[in-house]
Amino acid sequence: MKYALLVYGPASWDGLPSEDKRALHRAQRDLHDEYQTASTASARVIAHYRVRPPQHTTTVRLAGSEIVRSQGPSAEATEALRALYILESDAADAVLDFATRLPAVHTGADAEVWPLTEPDPHAQERRGYRNPGRAALTTPNRGPTSSPPGPQDAGTNQPLLP
Repeated sequence: MKYALLVYGPASWDGLPSEDKRALHRAQRDLHDEYQTASTASARVIAHYRVRPPQHTTTVRLAGSEIVRSQGPSAEATEALRALYILESDAADAVLDFATRLPAVHTGADAEVWPLTEPDPHAQERRGYRNPGRAALTTPNRGPTSSPPGPQDAGTNQPLLP
């Protein structure tokens, strides 16, 4: 199962000296690397992103019958989203253990762990909906296919998706 781990830090972090920010980022990266290289890790970090400060945010919302864009987050908050992790594990406790080890949590951040549900790519087809963009086509050296070729593993040149 996949999980989103959202890390929220206090607004006071915006004023941290650069040296302290670099130390925090380095500690986060070290933990990430530890989980990536450990063959016995029960949770795997798929992705990790730091989030830019709230002033770089644009909110898109419906106002009456119009879509409106506004600078900044949708609500004023005392904490801001600071990082996003995507993890994969068969055990929720392993993801929670990763969250408790985050250096940001040890310096005052909150971490939310959200179980994710992946959409079933074939559900619409089973209900009788056919995506016109997936019509049969011919590709060089592959002959007729039911969909465009997907991403391939660079080492084996095999499709990454079934």
